[in-house]
Amino acid sequence: MGEGLELLGNPEQNIVVNLLGIEIAERPRFLSELMPALARFRIETAGPHWLAIDEAHHLLPAGWGGAGLTLPGEFAVRILITVHPEQVSPEALHNIEYVVALGAEADRTVASFCAIVGEPAPPPVAKPLERDQAWFWTRGGRQTRLISLFAPSPATPTP
Repeated sequence: MGEGLELLGNPEQNIVVNLLGIEIAERPRFLSELMPALARFRIETAGPHWLAIDEAHHLLPAGWGGAGLTLPGEFAVRILITVHPEQVSPEALHNIEYVVALGAEADRTVASFCAIVGEPAPPPVAKPLERDQAWFWTRGGRQTRLISLFAPSPATPTP
């Protein structure tokens, strides 16, 4: 954990923490121990700017330890990635403002999120989404729109 924070000390450095070596049942505990140190680091240095958590249903599960896990308010930009929003701690989803849903059940994913946070769900998608489309829902405006996805271009090496 300390090694990762040391790497973050360089503002040009990004880090990814891969938890595949930690049992799924232990991942929430790891995150709960990491977050206070990351929050202190954020207060002291203003970094990291982004916090992205993939497989959020494993790291922030509903009902873990008798209470849901939350993310410190110091992280204004947080991205939670999951295929099971109903398995994520409602407390962790509370401040999420935007939902991007992909696949054949995109409307059900948004409806599931809405049920968890107590928002009315938008009407379902009229037709199945294409492979290069996603459903983008804005919580504050309760707006839904279809967006097009595109593959990133390979990075051009700098001389």
